[in-house]
Amino acid sequence: MEACTGSTRRRLAVAAAVLVGLAAAPSPAAAAGDCATRPTVDAFVAALNGGDLDRLDELFAPAGTGWVWYFVNDRAGRRLGAEAGQRQTLRSYFARRIARHETLLVLRFAESVNGNFTFLVRRRADDLHGGRPVDRAGKGWLSCETGKLGVWGLGGAPAPKTFGPCVRGALPLRGPGDLEPATAAVRRFLRVVYAEHAPALDVAHARITGAAPAADNVLGYAARVRCGRAVQRRTVVVEVSFPRVRPAAFYVSRTRAGWLVWRRVS
Repeated sequence: MEACTGSTRRRLAVAAAVLVGLAAAPSPAAAAGDCATRPTVDAFVAALNGGDLDRLDELFAPAGTGWVWYFVNDRAGRRLGAEAGQRQTLRSYFARRIARHETLLVLRFAESVNGNFTFLVRRRADDLHGGRPVDRAGKGWLSCETGKLGVWGLGGAPAPKTFGPCVRGALPLRGPGDLEPATAAVRRFLRVVYAEHAPALDVAHARITGAAPAADNVLGYAARVRCGRAVQRRTVVVEVSFPRVRPAAFYVSRTRAGWLVWRRVS
């Protein structure tokens, strides 16, 4: 990999932010300013779908010249950690994915500054969901100087629009009896929704370790700060333990449509 210049450190910071959640990240410096990234992304997708290894190899920056990593945080074709940064294994990785008939379809694409972009793709492969297509979000970076891809990061499904914002229309809690349906709602959310949003997590072996009204739990403080005391009083905090990663806690509230899991808080 290239010497650790200021420009390289900033590109690595972008890639690290993508890996842990596909969250917003600082833009890496680019020697040639803003540039159009969509044509190169379209060329990448066409090469992958067409099984063109030479073209795939050509589209990504060489090690030491803008290369950072190619990672996939999904059940199929997972490529994380040190492996994601190995440019010399990228061609063989693509050969394995082509053998699994992996294809991508760009559903949404947004360019930012300095060669940064985000996307939503429809992914299909023989070893992913029995060959059924799934939607996956991601982020990348292209060197405006060389026109080569230096970062490609593919994560999980986009979160539901109701997951993150303050809950609307929450109904009052009715007492300790609400803890059981709130916990059941989180179990269902983990199995059906969160397993796709964070496919690297071992959701099958997750354990509920606690449940309490947000007003009675230190983890419920954020609900009051972000959404107000009324929402806090109408929210349950359900704590979850996952194998090999930090525990998490989720906010869940009762609405007219049923129990809604609306935010992860740890």
